[in-house]
Amino acid sequence: MSAPAEDRAALVSGVLVDREPDPDVLAGLDVTDKQKPIGSLRNMVHVLESDPRWLARLRWSRFEALVLLDGRALRDNDLSRIAIWLDEVYGVRGAADNLHRAVNVVAEEHVFHPVRDWLDGLSWDGTPRLDGLLATYFGAEDTPLHRKFSAGWLIGACARVFEPGCQLDTML
Repeated sequence: MSAPAEDRAALVSGVLVDREPDPDVLAGLDVTDKQKPIGSLRNMVHVLESDPRWLARLRWSRFEALVLLDGRALRDNDLSRIAIWLDEVYGVRGAADNLHRAVNVVAEEHVFHPVRDWLDGLSWDGTPRLDGLLATYFGAEDTPLHRKFSAGWLIGACARVFEPGCQLDTML
């Protein structure tokens, strides 16, 4: 069963379609005595970090603890396509294990946490909302106790985002 067309197009668009090597990237590759690129981990990392077509496409999500390619989870088929592209464009042929490690090295240079980033980007408008969670969204009676539970639970959830593993002994 093949990947959906939009998934194939996402990987192919802009990167796999253009088969010309970047001269600056090519010049930075380790080569053999016959000037053929070596299929080393270093060369794979160099291409994925330096070729403009790959800039910030591979990222490590701390929230999901996985590598993302263009915002979605990296799949085995993506690694195969990247291997084909590295070979066809730069002549870099290497072990699948090296490619997997190279992708991880590059992704870990672009670490992000989507929930932290979203929370950090918020600015408070001065309107208190935390304590209304249960009454507003869950249909609970609007009581002082429910307001305390709402605020406490939301504050605890945010604390766990910023300090994974911190204790939060409440549930709603």
